[in-house]
Amino acid sequence: MTIKRATGIRLLTALGSMLLYVLIFLLFPPSLTLYAAGFNIIPAVAFGWLMGVPGGFLYLLIGLPINILLFNVTHADYNEPLTHILGNGA
Repeated sequence: MTIKRATGIRLLTALGSMLLYVLIFLLFPPSLTLYAAGFNIIPAVAFGWLMGVPGGFLYLLIGLPINILLFNVTHADYNEPLTHILGNGA
């Protein structure tokens, strides 16, 4: 199977956006990782825009495991934003 040059460039651009998201996520402190997850829209849009529907499905297959791994590696506190809003309960 051959990949057209334009498709290869689009795929590399989309994967670069995923790398950018991972770097942004890792640069945020662990207490703000849920906010950093909001940048997840960058690669989602890039895959969908550059590659269409197949790119969206490809992002689903790549993005879900990467997000699970990022949250496990950074030991994100999922209740952190809720704690800030409601107080610490003490």
